[in-house]
Amino acid sequence: MKHLKTFVLIALVTFGFNTAVQAQKVAHVNFQEVLMAMPETASLKSEIEKTGKTYENDIKAAADKLKAKMQRYEAEFKSQTQEENQKRGLEVQKDEQAIMKTQQAARQDLGMKEQKGLAVISKKLQAKIEEVAIAQGFDYVLEASTLVVKKGKDLTADVKSSLGL
Repeated sequence: MKHLKTFVLIALVTFGFNTAVQAQKVAHVNFQEVLMAMPETASLKSEIEKTGKTYENDIKAAADKLKAKMQRYEAEFKSQTQEENQKRGLEVQKDEQAIMKTQQAARQDLGMKEQKGLAVISKKLQAKIEEVAIAQGFDYVLEASTLVVKKGKDLTADVKSSLGL
């Protein structure tokens, strides 16, 4: 009788654990694939490229202006005093440094715009994935690109469909 009680208790505990494990539904989604397919991402990329072209044109104009100045200074080098040539050399160095600072500031600005834009888009995508997962009864959704074995439900197509992609 004592063994029967122990056996029943073990059976109930085992059954309880199996039921708890089965109750947790897990799916996966390729976050990057969906993110890249979103029109907001394409729009952000286009905006960044446009801004980048503007920066590039401004920097090129400054570099061309500096190049013309340097050519003029080189042509006038022999007719100028040593003091004037040194002054012009410092001026050219300052202009070169200003161009480099502008390039660095442009890279930083473009990086920040991309980072902020992707954060907003990613937040929207995260909410949509959660919405689809809840609608289909999934407790956990994992990033598909990091999984070695992908036997669960792939929500990528469902999330794309939900986003109208």
